[in-house]
Amino acid sequence: MERKTPFKKEISGIENEKEFVRAFHKKKVKHLPILLYDLVETLYDDIHADDIVCAYHIKEKMKPDFYIEIRGIKKYISVKMGFKTSVHTENVYEFIRFLRSIGVSYSATEAYLHYHFADGTTNGKGDVRLSGEEYKTLYQHEIDEINRAFSRISNIDKILDRFMFVGTQFSCKVDALILGIVEDHWWITTKEIKEQVLRQMNRKTTCPRIGPFSIQPLNRCLNKNPKYEKARYHVQLKWYQISDDILRAMVIRDLETPRDEKKLLEESLPKC
Repeated sequence: MERKTPFKKEISGIENEKEFVRAFHKKKVKHLPILLYDLVETLYDDIHADDIVCAYHIKEKMKPDFYIEIRGIKKYISVKMGFKTSVHTENVYEFIRFLRSIGVSYSATEAYLHYHFADGTTNGKGDVRLSGEEYKTLYQHEIDEINRAFSRISNIDKILDRFMFVGTQFSCKVDALILGIVEDHWWITTKEIKEQVLRQMNRKTTCPRIGPFSIQPLNRCLNKNPKYEKARYHVQLKWYQISDDILRAMVIRDLETPRDEKKLLEESLPKC
């Protein structure tokens, strides 16, 4: 029998977002699936079982994909699906300007550009292009220097706002991230994401990384295909261990949250 990939099905990302909207929209809190019920309970300080949840898909390109609203209070949700999740892309020089604005040294950002283009230049105009693995074999010591500089970044809030919560367009800010599909998903709050990033700022790795986010070209375009050349000038951040990190956050959340037997019993009963 074919093994299904957790947190994913044959559905587009946008349609998946709309399925979550339908799972929330015009439902009483007590009628929500258990994990979505827990998410709402975590995001809202004061809700009642009979409160009505409204949900709306966000058509514009923003970090949040939809928002829920209870008694006039909105909470913004980002949805990801599958593993090795891409969380951010932007022009590589905009990325470099941002890093310098938060104190990353000129030498470290220049070293990143050398890794990014892997052709002996910082502008992508070199003749010979190396693959990521070839570059690591020859210049791992330079990548280590990049990561040492990245590990000293102190303004984690600005990093997360740009890469995960707000983006470059100063849109609405994400309150939580859902990984998966309506039938099979986990979730994590922005506070928990920050905690996971801080835990991993000194993580040893063979590629440029900030916390759990691997940094790489959108496409190295080794065969110099003009169709993909533009993508070479964009940086991509990927969260490869996203499911592991969300699971770790869930375990910590469960250990730190006092749960009484009466509440556990109520949660185990069918919502009706």
